Amino acid sequence: MLPKVKVSKSVVASLYILPISVLAFLLLLVFVPIEHKVGYYITLFFALFSMVNCIYSVVCSFFILRAYHSVANARHRAFDYLVLCILNVFAGYHFWRKIKRKEQADEIEIDLQWKFSVLDVFYIAWVFIAIVSSKLMYGA
Repeated sequence: MLPKVKVSKSVVASLYILPISVLAFLLLLVFVPIEHKVGYYITLFFALFSMVNCIYSVVCSFFILRAYHSVANARHRAFDYLVLCILNVFAGYHFWRKIKRKEQADEIEIDLQWKFSVLDVFYIAWVFIAIVSSKLMYGA
């Protein structure tokens, strides 16, 4: 029986949310003029939303690193934390790729779970704060 790696689906989804939000922000900067009232509001929202996604991605990278450590060699843990600090937002992609390689080599089995954690609640709350604060900045 292969060892199982339990990972929340929301943590894996964070790997896709960050590039989508950054791409949407860049496309809005190109296509929506900031001089327009709605363009200013949308630009503020996506700037705040991208910052929230960066913070969420770093925290989710830590959870992916913990999942990787549950099946990886214990000798390199300090180095992995150093890689997490250096790669910052991109560390989740690095360690998820390592987990997927172990799965493809039939060394482990990935168990994606639907778990609604405190992290998800904070993410939703911060997205709501980004919406409200961008609306308040727009009205100021």
